[in-house]
Amino acid sequence: MSHLVNVDASISEVTRRKIFDYLTISRISWSGWREELDFLASLYDLRKMPSTDYRSQYPTAYEDIHKHRVMNDDWGGHYWVFTDSRFNLLWCPDEHFLKFLCEMLHPTSWVDSRPKFSWEEPETQEPETKEVFKLQVALNSWLLMVGRFTLTVTFQKSRYSLSV
Repeated sequence: MSHLVNVDASISEVTRRKIFDYLTISRISWSGWREELDFLASLYDLRKMPSTDYRSQYPTAYEDIHKHRVMNDDWGGHYWVFTDSRFNLLWCPDEHFLKFLCEMLHPTSWVDSRPKFSWEEPETQEPETKEVFKLQVALNSWLLMVGRFTLTVTFQKSRYSLSV
């Protein structure tokens, strides 16, 4: 299996894996209350993306995901998306990775409350792994810091604006 590695990525694979591990261990649903297909369709054109299923009746990512996550639920748990090569979240450009996180944390993804993140790398890490992941949540905004990126997101009636 080949991976599309982004050599210009500032957010390392190590940090991305730690974020995914944190979400998995904390049992935080990346799609919130939304169905996985609805969540992913807000970011990707699933009907134009290829299937990983060898059968011709599931030619697109949409049909493939529907078959294996909705009908059969045979992909080994909710966190399959983190390693799915079609979304390439471990090696995609930083912008795509951050858009995924922004969508995950958008208020429309949460019924009662957004997840509370408070994870930060210890100071004694090696330079390569010293990236920080922080999230501060306020009533209508949140501040997300991943590595050298700081995003301020302000929500207004189901719309959001990003500043980097």
